[in-house]
Amino acid sequence: MEMIFDERLGDYVCKAGFIPWSVRAVEPNEDYTLTLMFADGSKRLFDFAPLLEHPCYSSLQSLEAFMRAQALHGTVDWGNDIDIAPEKLYEDSRILP
Repeated sequence: MEMIFDERLGDYVCKAGFIPWSVRAVEPNEDYTLTLMFADGSKRLFDFAPLLEHPCYSSLQSLEAFMRAQALHGTVDWGNDIDIAPEKLYEDSRILP
């Protein structure tokens, strides 16, 4: 295992193998979808609306809160301990041209 310094995080991290579903960028959309860019270079669209009924995501029913989405540590994060597994984002999204 190799340790590298991640300047963006300001800390040392373990360098792992290539993970295609690691989120590199996210753009939240007003229709509760996420436009995502993944480590494998794919651009995908994820429909978040069905998840808003889950208690852990209920605070994101506010469009203002949803639009705070950011790419952080390889996934999408909204702060306040609200995030989502990047594998789900990758597997349940559709590829954009």
